[in-house]
Order: sequence, then C-alpha cells, then structure tokens
Amino acid sequence: MPDDYVALVLIGGFGWNTPVAEKVMPIIKSAIEQEKVIGAICNAASFMAKCGIDRETTSKTLQKSSVIQKISVTLSSVIIAIIVCKLLIFNTLRLQQFFANHHFSGTYISSNSR
Repeated sequence: MPDDYVALVLIGGFGWNTPVAEKVMPIIKSAIEQEKVIGAICNAASFMAKCGIDRETTSKTLQKSSVIQKISVTLSSVIIAIIVCKLLIFNTLRLQQFFANHHFSGTYISSNSR
C-alpha cells in the first residue's frame, strides 16, 4: 500500500458481497483516519454502509433499498467530481489476487447507529 495517495476509489461489482471484501476494511479505515477522499461506486457504497461507515451518500444501486432498511443512510443531491490526482483503485475482479499477494493487519470498523 503506497503512503503517498490522495484518494481511494472502490470500484463497484458483486465482489463486495463476498468475505474477501472485508479485508479492505483496514485500508478504508486508514484512509478515513488520514482524511483521504473516498469514492465508492455501486455495491462498494453499500458495502461501506453495511460495515458501519456512516457518511452522507448518494447512491444509485440495486443494493440501496436493502441497506436503507438496515442502516441509516442520508441521501443528498448527486455530486460529480473529477479528481486529478494519484488514485488508488481496487477493482473487485482483482481483490482476491491482491490479497493473495499481500498481508494486512488492522481492526475493522464497527457499526454505529445515530
């Protein structure tokens, strides 16, 4: 994991519904603690909500309705941002390969209710 990055972008897909996706939580937690920009696309946004990351979100996903029933999610107007910076991208198709080659330790973020 590089130390010098500006944003973390989590790509959508059904990989976020698998146990291996939970291994990303220490990376997300570290990005939050460092106040990095985090972008989550489609099911990645649902994954973050299910893991208790309570942020204001805009979501257009089939998963949204099931998340809203279980976790408080605030919807706002659509925000489109173009970030010209170094991006760290996790493609769900590469998650298993990435974690097969790297070992991460850390704690998981627990759920918070408002």
